[in-house]
Amino acid sequence: QVQGALDRLEREQRHDIPEKQRAIEHSRLLLLAKRWLDVERQRSDFKVLASEKGQKISIGNLSIRTRIDRIDELADGRYAIIDYKTGSPDPLQWLDERITEPQLPVYCLGMDKERIGAVMFGVVRGKKKERGFRGVARDIESWPGASSRKMPEVIEERGWSSFEDILSHWQKSLVELGDAFAAGHAEVDPVDTKKACKYCDLKSLCRITELLEGEGGHDDV
Repeated sequence: QVQGALDRLEREQRHDIPEKQRAIEHSRLLLLAKRWLDVERQRSDFKVLASEKGQKISIGNLSIRTRIDRIDELADGRYAIIDYKTGSPDPLQWLDERITEPQLPVYCLGMDKERIGAVMFGVVRGKKKERGFRGVARDIESWPGASSRKMPEVIEERGWSSFEDILSHWQKSLVELGDAFAAGHAEVDPVDTKKACKYCDLKSLCRITELLEGEGGHDDV
């Protein structure tokens, strides 16, 4: 599989990887895969149901096509929705009023809430402390690396008491987002002005800075 991944990369880049560099990358990827399999072995019993599963999902009045990295069936018969990342995804933003990275929550729309057991990022990284699962689950302790001190605190702050409350939040928040997108709403309303505006090339056409200054907000956006 590592060899196939490198072959695919060369085809996509239309460029041959130098032999020595290819050998180094092959060894790196093989080691990373072995370390990730060690993480998977720590999980409770599961069965892989689907990989790269494509489906059409309705988000309110918006319809999109998606491709889910993996769906597992857990020991209790429920499903785990998993997406693999090599970066540092933050599932905490799934609990925000406006979800900024809705990919995995979107996958859950249209599914029976009772059948969803976990929604996880599989974070595949070299450092042991950065490697593992990140997300939400009915049984969070059965997912290596998924336990987080902040997650329960934020859930309690929201006044939620169950996994279903999180799924209900996604349903409400994402449907509102989908309806707004389908209706063509495009108000200038960044979630985080410092992050959204820092590298923006359209500041001369946007009055968000003036609005923030008028509200006593940041004047360095």
